This record gives sequence, structure tokens and C-alpha cells, in this order.
Amino acid sequence: MPLNNRFSIIIPTYNEKENLITLLPVLKNLYPASNIFIVDDNSQDKTSDFIKKFSRKNKNVHLLQRHSKLGRGSAVIDGLKKALIIGKTDYYLEMDADFSHVPGEIKRLLVKKDPHTLVIGSRYIPGARTVNWPHWRQILSILANFYIRTILKIPLHDFTNGFRLYPKYAAEIIVMTNPAEKGYTTLSETAYILFLNGFKFVEVPTTFVNRKLGKTKISLKEYLQSLTSIIRIKQNYHGSKML
Repeated sequence: MPLNNRFSIIIPTYNEKENLITLLPVLKNLYPASNIFIVDDNSQDKTSDFIKKFSRKNKNVHLLQRHSKLGRGSAVIDGLKKALIIGKTDYYLEMDADFSHVPGEIKRLLVKKDPHTLVIGSRYIPGARTVNWPHWRQILSILANFYIRTILKIPLHDFTNGFRLYPKYAAEIIVMTNPAEKGYTTLSETAYILFLNGFKFVEVPTTFVNRKLGKTKISLKEYLQSLTSIIRIKQNYHGSKML
């Protein structure tokens, strides 16, 4: 299977028009055969208007417009639902719109693709780096990932980076399970769901670039509160049987 074919891209957005104006042409140039699904949470910067206009000339770019800000995690789940119906591809890539996930590094994830493996772009393995990210946020992120790894017992270094490649069966399981978490904690929940279902995990080093345009969508308070959800995830799936 060629690296530039047979995969879909899911991008959750909220006020990301400035970034999408640049990102979408880049993705189309790199992967012209890909399906791109923009899941927009009722952005106030007319993101949806831009996507509607862009998609008229780019038929494999799709908009899923939601009517309120429901959270990044649920946006990705809704995107996977639509992509499984319309995209009908073998692999599904999750990424952000703000260039924190470098489009040129998508090929690193595709090289490791496997029907039984979740491939994760990791910031915390050899070869990875972060650019222009405040030092306090790096420390907080490292500590949070250590905490999640300790609770969920999954041998991962980076649970909280939404740069992932799901094989079709993994996407189907996630949609069927319908994760309860709606924000960034969904990343940990979906990893735990796949872990319980016997999937393998591969981390590839990535360059995480702090956004230049727009504003970060999660506050420090929300970040800390989300950590309490990890206990809830472990309890909710305790004793669960694999699908």
C-alpha cells in the first residue's frame, strides 16, 4: 500500500481558520489521495465558512460542523464515525490544526502502520523534541504522562499528544465503545480501550511545535482537573472483557 494512499485525516478545530488556510494546501500537496475531515466546534472565526468554500474545489475535504464547544476528544470520535462511513480507508490519522504536529512527519507514522497497532507521535522518546514550548508546560506534561502510565499500566511515554495513526479495526472499536471522556483525557481513554483489546503500541519521535497562531484551548486548571479522570477511566473499565 503506497504511503500516500488509503488513509483519512481527522482534525478537530475551534477557531483555527488562520492555521487551516495554510495547513490544508500543505496536506493536499503531501497526500492528494487522502480524505480530510474537519470537525469544527462552532468556531467564531468563520472556520466552517472557509471549509465549505475550500471543499467545493476539494471533494475529499469534509466538514462536520457541531453546534457548540463539546471538546477535542469527542470531536475526534465524531470525526472517526464520519470517516468510517465516508472515507472507507484502512488507516485514520488524528492531528491538530495548529502545526504543533508537523505535516512532514506524518510519514513517520505511516511507515509503522500495522492492522493491530496504534502508532503515536511521541515527544518523550529519543529523537523527539519540543520547540518554543514553555518550560513549565514541558515539566507538567512529563509529570502528567508519568502519572497516567502509572495508573493505566500501559508502556507508553506520551499519552497526551493527539498525533496518532489508528488502523481501521481500532477506529471501529473506539467508535463502538463510545468513550465517556470528552476533552484531552479521551486520548488516554482510547489508548486504554485499545490496550484492553490487545492492540500493540508503537511510538515514533516527533517534533512538537508550540502554536504560532491562535490560542491554546486548554487552561492549566482544566489540565490538572483532567488528571482526576484517569482514575475514573481505570474504574470504568475494570474487569471489562475484550471486544
